[in-house]
Formats: sequence, structure tokens, C-alpha cells
Amino acid sequence: MTALGIDTARKEAFTVERGARPGVKKVMIIVTDGESHDFYNLDKVIKECEEDDIERFGIAVLGDYNRNNRSIKEVKKFIEEIQSISSDPVGDHFFNVSDEFALLNIVDALGSRIFALEATSGNYTSSFEMEMSQAGFSAHTSKEGVMLGAVGAYEWNGTVVMHTNQGTVVPLNADFQDPLDERKESLAGYVGYAVQSASTPNGELYITGAPRYNHTGRVIVYKLDGEIITVTQVLKGEQIGSYFGSVLQTVDVDQDSYTDILLVGAPMFMGPEREEQGQVYVYKLNEVCGVLCV
Repeated sequence: MTALGIDTARKEAFTVERGARPGVKKVMIIVTDGESHDFYNLDKVIKECEEDDIERFGIAVLGDYNRNNRSIKEVKKFIEEIQSISSDPVGDHFFNVSDEFALLNIVDALGSRIFALEATSGNYTSSFEMEMSQAGFSAHTSKEGVMLGAVGAYEWNGTVVMHTNQGTVVPLNADFQDPLDERKESLAGYVGYAVQSASTPNGELYITGAPRYNHTGRVIVYKLDGEIITVTQVLKGEQIGSYFGSVLQTVDVDQDSYTDILLVGAPMFMGPEREEQGQVYVYKLNEVCGVLCV
């Protein structure tokens, strides 16, 4: 009773009482190992799913057909039925597997396509921008506003969201690239793991750590002018796996309202005894030019 199952799910699963939220994509996965006994209702039910904007993935399990040596004609008819209930383009929404155990082989592909429905890049890719950003992973209040680290943004490259009186600034993936580093080894760098700000006579500096960048970690110092990000300095870790930049703290030592030093933690730094002893780097801020020196 495939049509009845689809219609029941359409009516009962996508309700506020069951956790549905306005504006969130509706997804239905239909797994079946045989033709429907109520095929005469399929066209009507699928039309209603379209009207309700429900994205449908159809999975045809051929185990019973293979075990009973069903004819090619019967297999083809079954596959065509499941294709007909899958959303367009069918190539992105239809799967067929040889038996029940083979369902495990399509889990990753199916998951990527479902995740991609919420991704901003479209085209059924698994590229994400802010959908899994975890904004608020770290937080800091500066003189200009609130900084929220979003380590999961841009496929875990990360970013820092800034909330000010003028609005919200969400930097692009490329905004934190080091212009002097042509390699741009930023994959899963975790920008935003830690956030801080520093006050100088020439304005506010914003600081964020990316402890997984190039495996050694780095700290990015930047300025914010409206929505324009200008990277002024990059501090680089020296040891693989040390998690350099995962902890940040600025300090106004002489209490003159200007930042004097930046402390950068590398909690997994391996000491001479070959143990994780951790290390703290101390950078002195040059108030005139806003450069940090170790």
C-alpha cells in the first residue's frame, strides 16, 4: 500500500505537532521492495506531495525480485513505479539496491543529497555556507558589538559573525584568507574557535583563532569597516597538533583603556618530555601600528 503510506506520512509527519517548522525543507524517503497494491492512487498522492512542496527520495530494493528470479520486465516495471514517485530530477532522487543489506552502501550518498537541500550552493552538492555554522561556539563582547565564532561555517573553515548597532556582518569564506599565503591551506581550519578584541588608539582590532589551520593553527588579526574585513596580521603556530589559537585573551596591563598584550594558548603543545604540556604565547601590542610582537 505504497500510496497509502505516502499519503499518511504527508498528512501526519509534516505538522507543527510533530516538529515541523515554517520555511524548513520537507523531505520524504520512500523505501519499498515491491510494486504497490494501490497504484491507482499514486498520481493523486504524488500531486498532493508536490503541492505541499515535499521533496521525495525513492529507494527500490530488488532483493525479493532477485531471490525469486523475477523477469526483467517485472523488475523494470517496479523500478519505473519508484522513479515516478521520486522528485525531479529523478537521477538525484532515485536509488535502487540489489538487496536489503546493500542499503548501507547508499547511506552517505543519500545523506549528502538531503543535507544539500538546505545548502546555499544548490545543485545537489554537499557544500555549506552557514547552515551548520554553530554560531556562538565562542563569544566575546567588544566595544563595537558582539563577536560570535562559527566554526562550522563554510564546511568547517569557519568564520566570525559580528552583531553591531548597524546590523549583522557575516564574513565570506575568503575574507579570512591570508593574502601572503598562496597555499591557502584553510580546509577545516575552525576559524572562530576563539574570539577576542583589542583596543588601540587607532581603533578596534578583532582577533580569532583557527587551531586546525594547516594542522599547526593560526591566529588572525583584522579590522572591520562596515562589512569590509581587512586582515592586518596572522600569527602562526609552530607545532602540528598543538591547537595553537584555541584559547585567546587580551589584557590591559596598565589600565589605560588600551590593550597591551595578547595571550595565545596552545594546550596540546608537546614539551621536551614528549608529553602534552601546553604552551602560552605572549604577544605585545604596538599601540601605534597595531602589530603584535612575540
